Amino acid sequence: MTRQFLRGSFLRRLFRRWWLILIAVAMIVPNVVGDLQQGALGGVSTFGVVAVAVLVLRYAVGWYRQVRSIDEWLSKQGDVPVRYQFDEDSVTVESEIGRTTLKWCAFKQLTITSFHVLMEFPRGQGALTLPAEQVTAEVCRFICERFSDEGIPIKRSTRKEAGC
Repeated sequence: MTRQFLRGSFLRRLFRRWWLILIAVAMIVPNVVGDLQQGALGGVSTFGVVAVAVLVLRYAVGWYRQVRSIDEWLSKQGDVPVRYQFDEDSVTVESEIGRTTLKWCAFKQLTITSFHVLMEFPRGQGALTLPAEQVTAEVCRFICERFSDEGIPIKRSTRKEAGC
């Protein structure tokens, strides 16, 4: 796990609905420009500017906290590989920092892209992140079977299938 991979993975999760942000900004900008040409911001424009400011602040704080967390984890982990063990009941992750075993039902969704395989936790609590290039088709199918058996949604990339 590299700093670049973990940051890239987080950015992809953070901006997975980037098109909604773009639509919102596109709807706000004409109102703000029109109001500025008239000399004062109206109620809709003020709301739009505040909403965009809150959104930017939310993303900036999320990015800052995640980068700090990634850097702290990498400084403790070093270059030692993270080991994953998958069995019928659970997934076990072992690193320099510790070891944890999670039952398949602990996850809310499996997201497979050409970049990463994410086993996402409920309520936006993060994800178990695997580089897609390091997940064999056999392991990917096994993970998909476990998620299907638990009735947990599987979301695949529309661009390029990632091994399964």
